[in-house]
Amino acid sequence: MDRRKFLRQMVAAPAIFGADAVFAQNPPAKPMWLSDAYAWMRKEEFRGIVIVVPDPAPDRAALGKALWQRLNHGGGAAHALFLQSFFIFIREPQAQQHLGRDLKAWDRVVLNPDGGALLRDRITLKTFQDQEKFESSMAPVIFGEDLRILIDRDEKAWSLAPADVRVALGQLGDEDILNRKRAMDLLQSRVYSVQPCLIRRAMETTKTEGREAAREIVEAYYRMRLGWSLDPMRVAGRRELRERTREPEFQQLPYGVALPGLVSGGCGISVEQPPEGEAMPQTDRDTVRRSSVMVCGMANVSTPSYSFVKFLVT
Repeated sequence: MDRRKFLRQMVAAPAIFGADAVFAQNPPAKPMWLSDAYAWMRKEEFRGIVIVVPDPAPDRAALGKALWQRLNHGGGAAHALFLQSFFIFIREPQAQQHLGRDLKAWDRVVLNPDGGALLRDRITLKTFQDQEKFESSMAPVIFGEDLRILIDRDEKAWSLAPADVRVALGQLGDEDILNRKRAMDLLQSRVYSVQPCLIRRAMETTKTEGREAAREIVEAYYRMRLGWSLDPMRVAGRRELRERTREPEFQQLPYGVALPGLVSGGCGISVEQPPEGEAMPQTDRDTVRRSSVMVCGMANVSTPSYSFVKFLVT
């Protein structure tokens, strides 16, 4: 390449890449959780679903509440979507730095497993607030039109499954309730290796015994994984499962989110910290105030109940 051609290309570069990206001495580093999400996408060969989080605090709080409803109360069909993709929630400045300078709040970017953008569109708060809208909006971008990606995974998992697992999958819809129960018991111990087979059945639109059994297994499995995300003390249980199933350990909460903190009082009593931009309810303030003057020598270990998630900032 001659010098003149090189200079012409350099003049054009800011228009293509953005002047700040070309001439920045220290381009902003990706948050560690975003790099981790990309690594797991490649490893598991799952798509990434990027949601650009709105900036106003009330909008973030509303999205955090709606997301927690889908995570905690979504049921087998919704949980299947979280199990077969990596959701990434990213604030607008971070999204513009790392994913696209023109990204705005409520944009959705679907990434292939290598991190390349496949699709960009916009969603609304109702996409997360409404269960049916969430499923109908997310299933095509995660599993492809007509569930083609899921069907391919199902067929591959079926071909690798041992004979007893294939029999159990066939008995999920058996008229004999004892046969169904035995099949479910076996599959609950093999969920990781046959996830696509169970999820394909869970995503069926026609209500059958087989669909309901698959949804029950998927939901129980997801709740176990989510419970481990909430309770980091259960390390031994996670290690035992991984050794038995060869299941990798990645976080089950979406990337870019965290659980809210707790405001502690006395005698082991605590209340949930309210979403960003919201005041603590008077009843919670009274609880903290009353308990803060209590003196108690009794150990109190409790699992907190969450109603929303908060979005990370770097």
